[in-house]
Formats: sequence, structure tokens, C-alpha cells
Amino acid sequence: MKLIQIRLLLLQGAAAESAEEAAVREEVTAARKKAEEWEILRYKAMIVAHPLYLRLLAVHADCLRIGTPIDQLPGIDMQMERYMDVTNKYAPVLMQLDTIGAEEQAELDDFMVK
Repeated sequence: MKLIQIRLLLLQGAAAESAEEAAVREEVTAARKKAEEWEILRYKAMIVAHPLYLRLLAVHADCLRIGTPIDQLPGIDMQMERYMDVTNKYAPVLMQLDTIGAEEQAELDDFMVK
């Protein structure tokens, strides 16, 4: 009888450890997801703050106009007029950004011109 009780206690302890491990694993996963979301926000904010951002938008709108039916073209123009909404959306992120390194700046510049 004692052997059975000891085995049950060991199994319960193993189950508790598994629950603790699962909780830690969930915390780590949540932290990684939050870090990835921040990194995406950071990249978007850097693009919006780049001096060539308006040019990028204009080129993108030109591409959209090529395949867009004529009756939907005013929608593209309206979206272009709202570019400041996007800029303002990322302003709080921009305030939190550290300076970016030369390599990252070069990569961003390259992205913006291609």
C-alpha cells in the first residue's frame, strides 16, 4: 500500500512540474510574440520616418492605378491624402526608437529606393 502511495505522490509531483514547465513555456512564447510585434512596429515606424516615405507611397499608388478600374481610382487618391494618419499612428513608436546602426540604416535606404 505504501508503495502505491509513493508512486501516486511521485506522479502528482511530475504532473505539477509539467504544469509549471507549461506555464514557463507560455510566458516565453508570449514574450517572444511581444518582441516580434515590437520589431515589426519598429520597422514600420522607421519606414514612415524615412525621407523617401512619400515617394514610396506615390510609386505604390501608381502601381495600384495600373490595374484598378476607373471608378475605384478616387479611393486610391483618398488613401494617399490620409498618409499623415499613418505617420501620426507611428509617432509614439518613433519617440521610443533608439538610434539605428549604420548597417540597418543602409538596409533601410536600400529598401526605400528599390
